[in-house]
Amino acid sequence: MAAVPKMTDNEMEAIAILQHTGRFYGQISNLIKVKDERWVHITKNLSLCAKEAFKRFYDPHFRVNDEIYKVLNMKREIGKCKAIAHGSTALNYIFREGKLGSRLAFHNLCSREPKTIYEEMKMVSDYNSRCRNKFLRIEIGIVPQDEKKLPVSELMRIAHLFAKQMGLDNHQWVAVTHKDTDNRHIHIIANRISLYGEVYDTTFVSNRAARVAEEISREKGLTIAKEVKAERQHQKAKTNPTREQTKQQIQKICYALLEKYKGRGITEYSMFLYELNKKSIIIERMKNK
Repeated sequence: MAAVPKMTDNEMEAIAILQHTGRFYGQISNLIKVKDERWVHITKNLSLCAKEAFKRFYDPHFRVNDEIYKVLNMKREIGKCKAIAHGSTALNYIFREGKLGSRLAFHNLCSREPKTIYEEMKMVSDYNSRCRNKFLRIEIGIVPQDEKKLPVSELMRIAHLFAKQMGLDNHQWVAVTHKDTDNRHIHIIANRISLYGEVYDTTFVSNRAARVAEEISREKGLTIAKEVKAERQHQKAKTNPTREQTKQQIQKICYALLEKYKGRGITEYSMFLYELNKKSIIIERMKNK
């Protein structure tokens, strides 16, 4: 029996997006039943989400747009790290014209171009013939609301601080920013073999990268990805007596209807919308400002 190859990071991310997309597709038929025209707009958005997921599945270097995560209410980790074998390909990718933003740092390196950086790293990594994945690919995301307060000089400091806390002082690494998506992000390619021939331990390295990124975000007063949703939920409501009274009335009606249709499955969602419509309550999809 042939062994099933382990799924790669890009394949797992793509499948997670498709799973979330599938859940939303299940509600479209209910919107059609109650003649809710939002189903057209929602279907278009979900089609874009699925398209991005398939691109990610087949291309390990493709970065899914942050807007897709917002639409599907998914959380993107702000720090990622993975051991890889093809350092030359990764370096060419981060320096690719059209993607490259700023060159942030060249640590323990004399070279400044991808080909010579790889050759320089290879001289060190060749001392260890047993290690297969000799490079680290790291990505640090930047939340949109933090971009304006992060000039290039501050991004340089973040890259150095991240590498230091990840234990990469004795390793060769290069850091750049990318500008090919709506949100700026930092890419770091590091030599997994240190200048002393030691192999960097990648046990739970992805979790470690996420934790370090969160610690730096807290230290710098930046927004932490998993807290963005919580912030929205706990924002203080504006004190408007009429608005609050109306909100309480709608809340009371919704709770009563939810209790009525509780446990009847997703197909009763259409009846829930119909009952609200009879009471002159219309649910509209909010647009991002």
